[in-house]
Amino acid sequence: MKPVHQAAVFALIGYNALTPTVRNPFMRPSVALQTHRDKIREIALRHRVKNVRVFGSVLHGDDTEDSDLDLLGGCPRIAKKN
Repeated sequence: MKPVHQAAVFALIGYNALTPTVRNPFMRPSVALQTHRDKIREIALRHRVKNVRVFGSVLHGDDTEDSDLDLLGGCPRIAKKN
């Protein structure tokens, strides 16, 4: 399995270490996924992330408003600088 580039994953899920995560307390992650599916695909393509998959409670259909959205994608190998 190829290593995943951490910055691309954070960009894909919209994580920013400098800004606290803000969740809509009235929207389950499965609804957010349906609502923002095209934007998620656009971000994945921009960062060359392929084969984006959902896992966790959203996949199993038991997510709540307190759940997170778990996404996994394959990124191209990044060459190490010597």
